[in-house]
Amino acid sequence: MYKLTDKKRELLQVKDQITLAYTNGWSLRDLAEAYYTSPGSIRTLLIEEGTTMRQRGRRKKEK
Repeated sequence: MYKLTDKKRELLQVKDQITLAYTNGWSLRDLAEAYYTSPGSIRTLLIEEGTTMRQRGRRKKEK
């Protein structure tokens, strides 16, 4: 059986805010720092929510 940790429970309460911030350009690292967790936890939450993940690295400048 899957055990829901306190940290995971806290993240689930703000999942919409995290998803919105990510789609508005926040990095996994920035989100992890803001919510006192790891980038991997943020990534897992976003994937579970069906968010399309961006490629790693800086965005290319538009011409």
